[in-house]
Amino acid sequence: MTGNVEEAKTNAMEFSKQTKDANNTFQIWLSHDLNGMIALNEKDYKKAQDEFSNASQQNPYTFYQLALAYAGENNIEEAKKYAEKTANFNALISMNQAFVQKKAEDMLAAL
Repeated sequence: MTGNVEEAKTNAMEFSKQTKDANNTFQIWLSHDLNGMIALNEKDYKKAQDEFSNASQQNPYTFYQLALAYAGENNIEEAKKYAEKTANFNALISMNQAFVQKKAEDMLAAL
């Protein structure tokens, strides 16, 4: 968020190593999410797709980021699929759903 991508990469690499050493599923998912955000920022859409595919599939924000990654490479079909998955995500309580549901609906309207 500070714009220092190299520092973010270094920190993400260290975090990834720590999560694998700890063998903590939730932290490993967070690590993939973090690496996906960095890849998305760098417009490395294939890597972003791979990372988000390995992140938590119980988080609607993951699907929204996948939609952005597919839209970035102009794969409208897959972008729509993940935007719809985000917009229609059904969780009892999810702050992330509150953050991305409207964005996903807007994205679907624009695609």
